[in-house]
Amino acid sequence: MNPLHQPRKLLFFGFACINVLVIALTLYSLIKSHQQYELRAQIITQNIASGVDKNVSSTIEKVDLALGSVVELTKLHAANKLNKNVVNDLVQRMPEVEGIRLTNRDGFIILGNGVTMPVSVSDRDYFTYHRDNADDKLKISKPLWGKIVNHYILVFSRRINDQGGRFAGVVFATVTLDHFSKLLSHFNLALNDAVILRNSDLELLARYPDISPKPAGTVGNSDVSKEFRQLSETGVRQATYHTSTSADGLERTFSFRRLENAPFIVLVGLATKDYIASWDKEVYQMLVMNLGFLLLTGLSGYTLLKSFAAVKTSAERLNEAQRIAATTFETHEAIMITDANANIIRVNQAFQDITGYSAEDVLGRNPRVLSSGRQDKTFFEDMWKQLFEKGSWKGEIWDKRKNGQFYPKWLTITAVKNNEGKTTEYVAIFSDITARKKAEEEIYSLAYYDLLTKLPNRRFLLDRLRQAQSVSARSGNYGALLFLDMDRFKILNDTLGHDIGDLFLIEIAGRLQNCVRDEDTVARIGGDEFVVLIEEIDWNPEEASQKVALIAEKIRSSLSTPYQLKEQEHHSSPSIGVSLYRGNDDAMEAILKQADMAMYQAKESGGNSVRFFDPAMQVAVETRAAIEADLRQAVPEKHLRLYYHIQLDSDSKPIGAEALIRWIHPERGLVTPMQFIPIAEESALILEIGQWVLETACKQLASWGKRELTRNLILAVNVSAQQFKRHDFVESITTLINIYNINPNLLKLELTESVVLSDVSDVITKMHLLKSMGVRLSLDDFGTGYSSLSYLKQLPLDQIKIDQSFVRDMTIDPNDAVMVQTIINLANNFRMNVIAEGVETEAQLKFLKDNGCMAYQGYLFSKPVPIEEFEELLKLLIYKLG
Repeated sequence: MNPLHQPRKLLFFGFACINVLVIALTLYSLIKSHQQYELRAQIITQNIASGVDKNVSSTIEKVDLALGSVVELTKLHAANKLNKNVVNDLVQRMPEVEGIRLTNRDGFIILGNGVTMPVSVSDRDYFTYHRDNADDKLKISKPLWGKIVNHYILVFSRRINDQGGRFAGVVFATVTLDHFSKLLSHFNLALNDAVILRNSDLELLARYPDISPKPAGTVGNSDVSKEFRQLSETGVRQATYHTSTSADGLERTFSFRRLENAPFIVLVGLATKDYIASWDKEVYQMLVMNLGFLLLTGLSGYTLLKSFAAVKTSAERLNEAQRIAATTFETHEAIMITDANANIIRVNQAFQDITGYSAEDVLGRNPRVLSSGRQDKTFFEDMWKQLFEKGSWKGEIWDKRKNGQFYPKWLTITAVKNNEGKTTEYVAIFSDITARKKAEEEIYSLAYYDLLTKLPNRRFLLDRLRQAQSVSARSGNYGALLFLDMDRFKILNDTLGHDIGDLFLIEIAGRLQNCVRDEDTVARIGGDEFVVLIEEIDWNPEEASQKVALIAEKIRSSLSTPYQLKEQEHHSSPSIGVSLYRGNDDAMEAILKQADMAMYQAKESGGNSVRFFDPAMQVAVETRAAIEADLRQAVPEKHLRLYYHIQLDSDSKPIGAEALIRWIHPERGLVTPMQFIPIAEESALILEIGQWVLETACKQLASWGKRELTRNLILAVNVSAQQFKRHDFVESITTLINIYNINPNLLKLELTESVVLSDVSDVITKMHLLKSMGVRLSLDDFGTGYSSLSYLKQLPLDQIKIDQSFVRDMTIDPNDAVMVQTIINLANNFRMNVIAEGVETEAQLKFLKDNGCMAYQGYLFSKPVPIEEFEELLKLLIYKLG
């Protein structure tokens, strides 16, 4: 027998034992690692499910509170007398709500947004439930297809009773399922993970990510796994299980959570193949290492030294495997584990990074070492009570770092129980939410404050004004709104730049705040517009007005003091409008509008002044707005007419007419141009109206051209400055001439000096083009503006028209007489025709003839008349001439 066999056997046996041990240790390490991955997946899904529970429950609580408010209001007012603005205000405050509506006892909607025709919901389950059951609990419907909104919704409803406790109808709010889908999308999930919301009947309400149009992703689908269905039937509130889904066949670890206050179930699933992928890599690495170890031990088995080296290498690899397994404990969220007596037994690196405490600092100690002292004894008693009763607790809490700094965190504590149901450990997972809280504060600031001046913005102002009106309604005291605008602010921006303009606005904000009380509100609502809200002034309107006048004057004086803006001294002043209010008699926007109108009155009076709102302003503004609204329909509704004012030569022979627009309003009757032309010019409607006048005039010229009596008449048309400035004005005239096939020499365009002076070079170019076409050009109202010989000689004019303001008094006022004579001589020297308008007496006619004016227009011959009367007038004049 070979003496080496026994040692060799022992050696081989030793090597085999070592390999078996290594394999066993590796398997043990992999099993523990797998358990850690599974535990981490369960904790993550539980936390996400808890977060979804919080978000969905918050939505339900807000909707229920809103519906409860409406029910309480119906106890004070009948549902059909409830102010629609109340409902609209609730909807605006809750973006998650698509609409709130009220029905009568027959199921017809009588109040609510988005309803333009009678709609009945009497066939809906929620309506019949409330009609047949006397309880006032909130009811949440199954997913429905909304009749009004045309998409899937959930209906949250409550019963309305009349004064006798009888059924009077239903108030219900509709929330789109898209809202719940958005709530689910707020969580950071991997591609194959899923968050699902179902109702108690297991019908699908929302899923993220969306997998429609697959049947499993369709709203209302109730095809669920066997495990989920069994859990839902047991009534358990929360649980974790592992299964594959029918939607895509993927295996997932799910956390099941039933909402306490709503018939909803939340499911959060992490795809097994995703979260276990790292473990698969570990298995592969361990397999390679073990095969390598076997190979190494086989090759080096001849010597004891190599066997020791192999064992050493195996131990090192085992440590590496354990290190990899330990990384599952290291996440971006802090983890603290305590024993059943709340003594800390383990923390991860994130815990040490957030708190500043090392593991050695806290192991064996109670977590109260982290306490900030901001939560009282009751807070912790409630927390432990929930831990004992429900096995978990979550919420926001303030703690203290090792350096003494306080910070907010979101904490979730879960009790770990053994098979006997006894608590063995507590696992606390938390994250520092300092950045989130800061972001929320910044979002609030951006939403309610002006970024430049740090003053409240328009949204904040309206909220304060709403509160101030409510306070005023209770106290009976007047308040005031001051609307101010800085004079000549645009000049400052254009000359010194926007950075100086910003300094100016900041200085204004500071001065305004120094002029009022701390309880008053100073807001910037845009540009150089500021609003000051002064509350609770006085119950007497005269006293309140006097006090506000003093405050407004104080503000005006302060803002009129020179400004030192870097090296520049700037002088400015405000225009201030004041509107008093008391209670809720006027809507907020109406009060702002009144103050705004008063401010414009102050600005139009020259600025640097204060004006109180006068109801007459409101009447004027409303009248103007009504005229503008009606004027927009005047052309399409064919309410405009052309009247014709005859023009004669010195022999009383008709030579043409001026086309004058008239508006025949179906209710107001005849509206004069003085009433609507300025409004048309301000609103740009003058372009549409001007085009209609030109087209109608050309039609008339085409009609006149077919008859002997009228074929040589010249028709004058007034052209506005805006119309003439259009780049295609000449082309539009050319088009009309060609369409109606008229003689361009019979079309005369009357231009005012405002047209000519707007852009002399452009005007001259267009006038020459029109002249080359044969169109006549007349300068209207000559002498009333800034008439200048320098531009007059450049313009290819055919005619000058003497304004009626000179003609009216020329026979009694020597100055007007000289002016008329000068204009006639000027026209003759420039070889232009001259025509006088406003001729009303024989004395005026004689003066004009004696001084060489050979064309006339005025009431002495006829007033402007419709085309039928004008043509009758022509016949009469021709008959008189023989």
